[in-house]
Formats: sequence, C-alpha cells, structure tokens
Amino acid sequence: MISLTDLKIVSPEELASVDNCFFFTGESIDDRGDELCTLLASNDSNQLIKIDFDIDNYSFSINDSMTGVYKFGSVVEGICEAIPNNEVLFEATTLGFVELLVLLKWFSSSKFDTIKIVYAEPQNYKPRANYMNDFGCHEFDLSTHSAGFKGVPSFTKAISTKEKAILIAIMGFERARLGQLMELDEGAYIEKIQPIFGTPSYQVGWDKHSFFQNVNTLKEKGVKPMFVSANSPLDTLESLTYIGESLQGKQLMVAPFGTKPSSIGAAIFLINNSQDVILKYDHPVAKRNRSEGIGNIHCYTLSK
Repeated sequence: MISLTDLKIVSPEELASVDNCFFFTGESIDDRGDELCTLLASNDSNQLIKIDFDIDNYSFSINDSMTGVYKFGSVVEGICEAIPNNEVLFEATTLGFVELLVLLKWFSSSKFDTIKIVYAEPQNYKPRANYMNDFGCHEFDLSTHSAGFKGVPSFTKAISTKEKAILIAIMGFERARLGQLMELDEGAYIEKIQPIFGTPSYQVGWDKHSFFQNVNTLKEKGVKPMFVSANSPLDTLESLTYIGESLQGKQLMVAPFGTKPSSIGAAIFLINNSQDVILKYDHPVAKRNRSEGIGNIHCYTLSK
C-alpha cells in the first residue's frame, strides 16, 4: 500500500538545494517544466532519468533507450542500483499519467521506503480561439488529439458484460474525453457516472471550465458530484477510497481526466486496488506551450 504522508508548497530555492537524488522527468513542453527541470539539474550530484511512454509501440524510452513494458521495472531498478543516490523524486509537471502510474508501481515494490513528487501549477492556460458558443467561452487549448482508450501496462482489465459498471470520472477541461468514452461500446455497460470536480481550482473560476465542458455528457447517467481540491492528490485518494468502500462488490472504473495532482491520487488508488478497479485512459497528446508562467510548486511525500 502507498500512502501520502506530507503535502507542502516549496520555493524554487528549496528545489535547487535538493542533492544526491534520482529524479525522473518527462519531456518539458512549457515554462514550468523548463523551470523545474533546470532547478533539479543544477546540482551535479543529482541523476536525471527521462521517461516517455509510446502508446503506439507499447514501449518505454528510458534516457532515450527503448525497453519493453514488462522490463521497465527491472531497467529502472538497475539504474538505481548502479548509482548509490539516497532519494527518489518524480517531476510530475513533465511526466505523463502513464509514466507516473508505472513509476509508482515500481516504487511499491522497490527498496525505497519513501519518494517525493513535485508539481508546478500553471499561472494560465491558453484558451481555444475562434469559438462563438457558450462552450467555447470555457475551453482551454490543451491537447492535439488522443490515442484512444487503450490498455495501460499492468493495468489492463476486461470489463464484465454481466454487470454494469460505475464510472468514477475525475473531470477535466476537455468535454471530448468523457464523451468519447461514453460513445464506445463500453459506454453501454456503464450504469452511472460518479463525477469528481476539482473545486477549489488553481485559479478562481477555472472550475467553471470543467462544469461547462461536461454538463451535457453527465445529464443522462451522472449522479451528484463530489468535489476535491484541484491541487491535492490526498483529497482525490480519500474520495476514491470512500467511494470504493461504499460500493464494495460493484464493478468500478476510474477515468483520470482532471489535474495532475488528482491523477496522482488516482494512480495511488489504482495501485492499492489493482485487482478490483478498471482504468479507462485515452492517452491525450499535450500541446506544446499550452500554459504560461509558473504558479505554486507542490511537493508530495509518499510512503509504503
């Protein structure tokens, strides 16, 4: 079992002082990713490990070297064994959901007792231009496209056709994501949707973007929403745990469409309940420079 044991806001100076650490990062696509990677790489005692998941080839790139999904853990373990650094840090601003999920699964059986995850909020997201309807007034320009709802390594599980599932959807800013899932054949096997919204949001009014984008899709099968702080993985983890305990015996799906902190909470929940919960994820491809500036920098400590 993985637990969240500490959540705090840190300064750039505190990150720059981190030393003797493995830190895992993805590809930076905006200001905040550049800033955090630069800060963490400023100390020569730190070891950078860049991770990227290729859904088309179903493989991982680890420091630009390709490896199969089932060798991922052993390759990462070999890197950490070769260099005796003391701490592990995941830079979640640049890492995607799949990379974080598989890294957390590796951590759950690794020699490390604790890890830290850092994440920087954006100051602003770029709006989608040339939209004249109400939805357009509440739409950010975040993704180029998605690869579709394809299985994630070690988290692929078939849906039962005998019993309808309850979908726990952690809502984000793009209405197409939930809409596409409900249009698939599996949508017919979803009994109801339990939406979770990120409220309070990073910035005042941002939660309205999520409400406006998803209200139509939720009309038919959506139940009373739950609310979690958009920047707290602990809020999301506790809400998912509560839902899971209250719906024991039911077939549950989790769709992490929301903020990166909420996705971290969802990833921990999935690892802690890997035999009982189905993951639905659509592998969106993030646009470059989709956000501007850097807001609060969060540091989450996880323990086993």
